[in-house]
Amino acid sequence: MTALGEELTPAIVLDIDENKAYIMSLVENMARVVPRAGEQFQRIKEMTEQGLTNKEISNSTGLSLHWITSLTMLISKGENKLLSAVESGSIPISLAVEIARVDFEGGQELLIKAFDKGLIKHKDVGKIREILDSRDEGLKGYLNNNFGITKKKKKMTTDELKKIYQDNISQHRKIKNKAEYVEMNLLIANQIFKELVNDEEFLRILDEESLNEVVNIIFKNTTN
Repeated sequence: MTALGEELTPAIVLDIDENKAYIMSLVENMARVVPRAGEQFQRIKEMTEQGLTNKEISNSTGLSLHWITSLTMLISKGENKLLSAVESGSIPISLAVEIARVDFEGGQELLIKAFDKGLIKHKDVGKIREILDSRDEGLKGYLNNNFGITKKKKKMTTDELKKIYQDNISQHRKIKNKAEYVEMNLLIANQIFKELVNDEEFLRILDEESLNEVVNIIFKNTTN
């Protein structure tokens, strides 16, 4: 205070006993307790309803703009299960946002359980979401065109989800390996043709058999 040019510090002095001082201190400390996530979510929802922007809420609460944007998206979509999962610490909010984009029926609960069991990782969720949504679209098309007959879909388990994902990865790996194999064979074939067209004996035989045009077509296709 002296540095500010003040000689006296204003204060309220109370003459109280030790027990009352302890209670007052306890009340003050309780008032400083960090609010629970649910209470915090509710307050942010109220601030949104009052017309505050995400940036204004971020400045007011001291929370990052990205976090506020993610939370308000979940709140606006009514994602109560995901909000509860974030509140309990079961999943990070970034994962909740990714799961919120799932269209597959029952997919959100399925992904939360699979993540909680450690069957999938955060980085896997985006790809799994695409697999589930494409699978769901396929089933919808099948059921809608089955002469009006509807069949209740069996509820998928977390183990089945993991197997679908692993099978999908395995299939992509096979396709990639096959593509690499074909590419390697084409490179070898291309090299062989390059060597043959420089072989005088080979060129002579082609000329005698009138196969020059055929070989030119093959060579052109292998070099493209």
